[in-house]
Amino acid sequence: MTIITSAVLLLAAVVGANIVGLLLPKVPLALFQIAAGLILSLDPMFNFKLDPEIFMLIIIAPLMFNDGQNQSLEKLSKNVSNMLSMAVSLVLVTIILTGVAAHSVWSALPLSLAFMLAAIITPTDAVAVESITQNVVVPSHVHNALEHESLFNDASGIVLFDLALASFVSGNFSLSTSVLSFLKVFLGGLIVGWILGMLIVSLRMYLTRTHTDISAVIIPINVMTPLFVYWIAERLGVSGILAVVAAGLAHGMLRSRLQLTSTKLQIVSNTTWTILADILNGFVFVLLGTTLPHVIMSLSLQENTLLFGIGCLLYVLMFAIRYSWVRFRLVKIKEDTQSPHQTALQVATGGIHGTITLAMAFSIPTVIAGHAFAFRDQIIFIAAVVILISLLVATIVYPLILAPKKQSFTDDQYKDALNQMVYSALEALRQGNPASKEIEQVSQVITSQLGFDQHVDRKSYMQLMEKAQKVELETLDQLTDDGEISEATRRIYQQMLSRISIKNGPGGFKGFTRLVSRQLTHRLRKRQNQRKHKKFMRKYHQNIDLLTTDIDKFKKLYGDKMSPEAMNKLLKYAQQRPDRHGRLTQLPSSSADRPVEPSAPATPTAPHDAQPALTPDKAQHTSPFHDRVHQQRKEIMTLMDLLTKAVVDYLNTIQTADNLAEVNMVRNSYLQRTQQFRQSTELDEDYLATLFIQVFQAEHTFIQERQASQQIVPELANRLNEQISTDELVYMQNRV
Repeated sequence: MTIITSAVLLLAAVVGANIVGLLLPKVPLALFQIAAGLILSLDPMFNFKLDPEIFMLIIIAPLMFNDGQNQSLEKLSKNVSNMLSMAVSLVLVTIILTGVAAHSVWSALPLSLAFMLAAIITPTDAVAVESITQNVVVPSHVHNALEHESLFNDASGIVLFDLALASFVSGNFSLSTSVLSFLKVFLGGLIVGWILGMLIVSLRMYLTRTHTDISAVIIPINVMTPLFVYWIAERLGVSGILAVVAAGLAHGMLRSRLQLTSTKLQIVSNTTWTILADILNGFVFVLLGTTLPHVIMSLSLQENTLLFGIGCLLYVLMFAIRYSWVRFRLVKIKEDTQSPHQTALQVATGGIHGTITLAMAFSIPTVIAGHAFAFRDQIIFIAAVVILISLLVATIVYPLILAPKKQSFTDDQYKDALNQMVYSALEALRQGNPASKEIEQVSQVITSQLGFDQHVDRKSYMQLMEKAQKVELETLDQLTDDGEISEATRRIYQQMLSRISIKNGPGGFKGFTRLVSRQLTHRLRKRQNQRKHKKFMRKYHQNIDLLTTDIDKFKKLYGDKMSPEAMNKLLKYAQQRPDRHGRLTQLPSSSADRPVEPSAPATPTAPHDAQPALTPDKAQHTSPFHDRVHQQRKEIMTLMDLLTKAVVDYLNTIQTADNLAEVNMVRNSYLQRTQQFRQSTELDEDYLATLFIQVFQAEHTFIQERQASQQIVPELANRLNEQISTDELVYMQNRV
């Protein structure tokens, strides 16, 4: 199995775990991703191995860069002392104490590797904290402390990890040399990263000023930045991870400068990095799941038990160190109304370990000095134990010590308000503008704001569809009776309706039966009319020959006994009546040229066999058959427009906020059927844009009025306004 296939399977496992995480949001997502990795490990063909240096480059560097660019320099400057205390001093103390403890309990582990193990399990994961605390209220001062800590304690842990590993490889350890090396790597990484970050930021600013839409250029530059900065910093002998963090902070400053000058670019950038970060985080935990079975099987039961106990001991020790650090005021965190004990307990519980810990464990070299590294699997196992315990403890403890989040409105209230908002906006749109295809197009798009989770009552939908079909058929009968469409056009359209009803019409076979019944009823009525016509003709048949000899005399005899329409029918019948030799009767020219005028003037219709005059060029490429087909299609399209308009007008009269979803589905089915038959719909784009602006303004007005009358709470109003603003932006991007 190639590495590409393995990467695809990893991605599929991440996606599958994310789907399960959406269904069970109270369980940490990392646990599902580890479980997906365990399932993936059952495939004996799966073998995904990544060089440790490449792992640092393509996994850790992008994640650290994204954390940096999501931070605010202003907030960091106000909390420098706390950040240094938590991310540097606390990390050093924790690594020293846990390293000594690990070496004491596990004497076979060299002291340098014990410090390396401590450096691996010390960094915290802000993303894991966010996922676990989404249903509880974390005090702002605690949240800020955890967020700022995770940014730089990751970098500190990685730097100390490299120093410990270098000390083990060389076999020499000097305190003074290690301190100087730490300062060089730490400060040098920050300086190099900041310089490179500002250079790339200047390039981005220049491109943004000189070009309007450069997403295709800027986004790849942004994604490649952490890889480039990490590679340059490592070549200069400083910390590539700290350089990446500094470059990320520089890019975070760029965001505050740009603000609304490149909204589209920032949205695309944020979306891209969110997806990348989620995938990379998922990769790490899925890889842990695929690695654990191998690690466990490679160790004996006694070794597994010992390593599990060491992992538990190290977690308890780190928890106690974090608690004491905050409880005894070694970091100045504002406590607001909380007691020092509560703040310390919350910060200690928030020391969740995740992606960076695993990434560093996987980045341990497999071969050192030409020999296989014997402690690699054991260290990975201990790191996994610490991660799992920290996730489980936070999942259990946080709901017990923190208040649950109380939303000022429920999901049902939001959906109801959204439903009423869309209905009100569409009503305002129809009342302020004449009916048009553009109106229906806007209505179809705006109703999509209700989302795919909008509940549709199937019974109500079926009833509405049947009523709409009834209106369609009644309109079809009326148009036929009024002579606005020919019988052939009606027959073709009804056959088309029959096919649609069988495939996907309301009620399936039931709908088809209804259409056939309607067609039979129409034919019976037509035959009754034909019989009446024949009876009428027989009544005057004895004097029908008079029409061919003296029309004026016929009119004097029967003109006051029949309507002008009936007289014209007789004239037409006499003209088409064959004589005894089988030839059509020719009426006198004076009478044929002046038919009886009815009381209301009727618009003459051209016979179906009449052909329009053709130019010589067109005559070479057309035929009577093609002309008849074209004319027939034109009549069908005109008929479909009339029937769709009748159905849409009916639906508009019965639409309410309660049946908006069902009415919208019926309306869309008719509009889509018309568009598919036409194959292309010409719309006035400028008028369409004006209508969209009107409907968005109507939605904002609805929210303002409801909030002013206290019918909706401010939080619900804000969420609705955010929805409208997002939809406006999406519409503008699609239009461009």
